[in-house]
Amino acid sequence: MRAGWRRHSVRRMPDPVRTFLAECFLPGVHASDVEAAAARARAVADDLRANGTPVEYLGALLVEQDEVVFHAFRARALGDALDASRRAGLPFERVIESVEVAAAVGAFWSPAASSAATGKEMA
Repeated sequence: MRAGWRRHSVRRMPDPVRTFLAECFLPGVHASDVEAAAARARAVADDLRANGTPVEYLGALLVEQDEVVFHAFRARALGDALDASRRAGLPFERVIESVEVAAAVGAFWSPAASSAATGKEMA
């Protein structure tokens, strides 16, 4: 080994955290239904995270006119988002990866961005 050179261990970078959407088609869905499902999904994600699986529940988007709900999760792998969705009892058609396109990463799902967009504080 040359003088002045140090041996460095090579560490694998952690998998990037990605955003996944559980797409649920729910005829007759109401906001109260989505709130109940969101509470279950948040509890499941908290439990998974406490047990070593890095999953975060971000919230849901209800498109009432189309009778569809998108539940959003951050996870390192599709399998983790699928597991969280199943455990929460979400009646999803599919879970797909999504890409945020916003002024700042995470802006869409953050309370600060929501209040800035609407001019109202979140409760």
